[in-house]
Amino acid sequence: MNDILLMLPGPTTVHPRVLNAMSKAVVNHRGAKYGEILTETTELMSKVFQTPNNSYLLTGSGTAAMEAGIANTVAPGEKMLNVVGGKFGERFMKIAQTHGIDTKELAVEWGTAVTPEAIAEALDEDEDIKAVSVIHNETSTGVAAPIEEIGKVMKNYDALYIVDTVSSLGGDEVNVEKFGIDVCLTGSQKCLAAPPGMAAITLSDEAWAAVEKVETNTFYLDLKAARKSGDKMPPETPYTPSVSLTYAMNEALKMVMEEGLDARVARHHK
Repeated sequence: MNDILLMLPGPTTVHPRVLNAMSKAVVNHRGAKYGEILTETTELMSKVFQTPNNSYLLTGSGTAAMEAGIANTVAPGEKMLNVVGGKFGERFMKIAQTHGIDTKELAVEWGTAVTPEAIAEALDEDEDIKAVSVIHNETSTGVAAPIEEIGKVMKNYDALYIVDTVSSLGGDEVNVEKFGIDVCLTGSQKCLAAPPGMAAITLSDEAWAAVEKVETNTFYLDLKAARKSGDKMPPETPYTPSVSLTYAMNEALKMVMEEGLDARVARHHK
């Protein structure tokens, strides 16, 4: 089993360092030791997202972070523009519909990328759009959206910019601060090369302002609860986290930073 090389978008092959980190003793997730590990891991996560904003870990797959990113920032009945050019764009829209959000689909032919101009046109046509969801790397087609250029367009509008980087963060250029992303989310098992089962999310001040106005309609993925617990001393998660996966994420993120983001992105492109 140890010589299996996974040639997939994810799960990807996990380095022995990361696997060994998971073998450490499980500690009290309400204690100081876990708080120390959680703090270090979320700080590393923000460095990989390239944002000064706090990041939060969610025990769940990338889909959990997708749902958290939408359900906490857009209220039922509000409008959301969903770029759909593959399976995961469809998923983003289905999540929004599940939460009673008025979805507007911006359909893109599978195998092609959405243009910033198409998003601007859709926003010009409907000033009531509260948020726009974009998949950075649409895993089902392998097409990457021009998220930096879209970010430049989004600065001209009040809508939140929500980006799924589940299969791109750590393997392609993602700079949350520079690109003007309001909600950025990812998963553990793709370019970050940790085991499946953990997700991460970071929000801008504008996104948190939206969170405060939305009446929470999700319990486990309530980001107000995540922030409240994260602000404790020692910091915690609101519900029981996967302690072992936190160890894995910690080690995997350290390996990302040791290699360097620029070098890692160059290696993935090659």
